[in-house]
Amino acid sequence: MTLIGFNVLIFLFSPAVRGSLTGSGSERLQCSEQAYFLHWGAIPTELTHAKQLPRTVGMVDGACQEVQPTYRKNLVLSTLTSQFVHAGWLHLLGNMLFLWVFGNNVEDRFGRVRYGVFYLLAGVVSAYAYAYSAPDSTDTLVGASGAIAGVLGAYLMLFPRAKVLTVVIVLPLWLRAWVVLGVWFLLQVVNAQLSAGANNGGIGYLVHVVGFLVGVAYGLWYRQRHPPPPPMVRVAPGYPPPW
Repeated sequence: MTLIGFNVLIFLFSPAVRGSLTGSGSERLQCSEQAYFLHWGAIPTELTHAKQLPRTVGMVDGACQEVQPTYRKNLVLSTLTSQFVHAGWLHLLGNMLFLWVFGNNVEDRFGRVRYGVFYLLAGVVSAYAYAYSAPDSTDTLVGASGAIAGVLGAYLMLFPRAKVLTVVIVLPLWLRAWVVLGVWFLLQVVNAQLSAGANNGGIGYLVHVVGFLVGVAYGLWYRQRHPPPPPMVRVAPGYPPPW
């Protein structure tokens, strides 16, 4: 899939590619990663106040310190660029796994261009929703989670009875999509409630919730406007057709 290729390619040229699976590394590497996230990530206070932060970070005298940015950031565009920025290998691989499992069928139904526009818009809407939930936050939002949550919501509307291979504890099971995605969504809602008001730079669960709801709304609209073709009926030789 094209989107997976873009995400992987951009990650390979980012400072995070040199980190370990957990995203840890030397002070110089972590400083470089933080500067990269501040440049290309979406920051709530920048989006809500339409004003770029007056500082970034850089190595000064062998230590990571706040410095003035040497670039002018397009704040609206940052909601798009942030979708292709990942904090480490685990962050990237987890997101790409979800996109690979659920994205292919949604793309087949929407078409490549419509799917790409929908994917990006779901990420933009979820980024702004997260920003206005914490308008003064300087936490950096990076990753494709909001866009991918939109894909999950659309998948639920388009293929609710499809079976998805899921690992429950250690047992692999084939479960209906509405069960898997319904449980996933409820977990995101609960975690969003528990983390409401926290300013710890952790996972933006609200991004998942909003992205998923965007996907549900658009997937439902699309299903009503473009219903799937009826299943083919196989007729045994020698028997008249059923019409």
